[in-house]
Amino acid sequence: GLRSRGSRLSASFSLSLRALPRSGTTTRERPQSFHAEDADCMRRRPGPLSYETKLLLLEVQAAIDQLQQDARELASMANEFARMNVAGQYDQAQDWARMSLALDDCVRELDPMVPSFQVDRGTMHQIYKSMRRLKELWLTQRIRGCRFVEMEPDGVDAESRQMLRDEEARFTRIVEHLQHLVAAAP
Repeated sequence: GLRSRGSRLSASFSLSLRALPRSGTTTRERPQSFHAEDADCMRRRPGPLSYETKLLLLEVQAAIDQLQQDARELASMANEFARMNVAGQYDQAQDWARMSLALDDCVRELDPMVPSFQVDRGTMHQIYKSMRRLKELWLTQRIRGCRFVEMEPDGVDAESRQMLRDEEARFTRIVEHLQHLVAAAP
C-alpha cells in the first residue's frame, strides 16, 4: 500500500529530476553542437590513472626510496673518509648530503599521492625536474669516486664504467617513468 506508493513516488520524482535540463535552459534551446562539443571535451579529459600508470607510480616511489637510501650510505661513507682526512672527501660528503636532502624532498612530495593514486601534475613535474638535475649531480659524484687507470682512454676502469652505465640507466628509467606520470596526470 502506502510504502510501495511512496517508493514509486520517490522513484518517479528522482527520474523527473534527472530529466530536467541544467542551467535553466531546455534541451530544445541548446544548440545541437553542444552535445558533440561536450562529448569531445569529455573524451580528451584525462580520467583516473590506468593500471599501468599506477604501477609506474609505485615503481617510481620504490626507485626514489632506493636512491635515497643509497645517497645516505654514500654520504656516510664519504663522512667516514673525511674523518680519516682523505683528500676531497669532505666536499663529497657535503654533496651526497645535499642530494640526500633533495631526494627527501622528492619522497615527501610523492608519498601523499601514492595511497590514493591521485597524481598532482605540478608536483609531479617538480619531482621530474629535480630527478633530471639529480641525475647529472649523481653521475658526477660517482665519477669522482671511480678508480682511475692510466691505460684506459677515459681513465676509468671497466668495472667503474659498467657501474656508471647502470647508474645512468637507473636514473633514465626513473625520469622516463616520471615523464609518463606528468603526462598522465589529470
